[in-house]
Amino acid sequence: AGYNNSFVILENDTIQGWGSNSHQQLSVPSEFNHSDLTTTLIKNVEKISIGSNHVIALYQDNNSNTYIKSWGSYSEDTVPMNLGVVKDISAGSLHNLALLNDGTVVGWGDNQHGQAKGVASSGLATGVFGGNVSGAAGELLDDVTAISAGGNHSLALRNDSGVVAWGSNYTNQCTIPSSATGVVQISAGLNHNLALREDGVVIAWGDNGLGQVDVPSGLSVPNAEISGVATAGNASLAWTVSGSIIQWGGPQNSKIKTAPSYDIKNIYCGLEHCISTNISGMRSEGVPVL
Repeated sequence: AGYNNSFVILENDTIQGWGSNSHQQLSVPSEFNHSDLTTTLIKNVEKISIGSNHVIALYQDNNSNTYIKSWGSYSEDTVPMNLGVVKDISAGSLHNLALLNDGTVVGWGDNQHGQAKGVASSGLATGVFGGNVSGAAGELLDDVTAISAGGNHSLALRNDSGVVAWGSNYTNQCTIPSSATGVVQISAGLNHNLALREDGVVIAWGDNGLGQVDVPSGLSVPNAEISGVATAGNASLAWTVSGSIIQWGGPQNSKIKTAPSYDIKNIYCGLEHCISTNISGMRSEGVPVL
């Protein structure tokens, strides 16, 4: 789910999108069209991530080599070369992150707030089209297990279950709270963040202009029922193992506040909309809708 559009990966590894096409985001590159799959080396499209006006996709060839394709406002030639094995990608508003197999992170795109590359350090956060991300002290981040790019900031989860953030901090979205320990999942929103701890506690910090970091009381204590969290622009969501959705924050007229009437196992959030996947069972008759 992107800012004003949505994408899906089909079982045959083709990509389809709908919504805004202001920067040709829906012009999916030819190698992801079904008619071309028999003549290309694409084996598996692993992930799509959408920024404000661009799209990035992570895929493999038949030899399990990984590649990143970018289109929309950021063309393919902006993607750093020779990244090695890429485990994950995440697109922010105008920047991108790639998590590599060795635990390092590479960022590229808009770096006005340091959101792409972190603190500039010799040999680290350099290069026009990307560089290894460095931490607050300028050290190389080399123990990262998960990434999430927000509006003008970025989050990473380290292998000790700690969280690190870099980029814009004008709403304290990069000031990690002391309670963010034992974290198993992170999600960066427009100017706020969510983290899910291993004990089921949901942590939120950053911009609270619309109540997006006012975690409901039932989620601020250990809760074995919480399965995941996701940010949607200025809203926050959590879901339970049974498929229920809990939402807080965001504009009062936001349609996100109307939770769907079917059980879900995962949610992907854009700026003001969500896509739910792995639907396990209907609570009422009808076809699931976005």
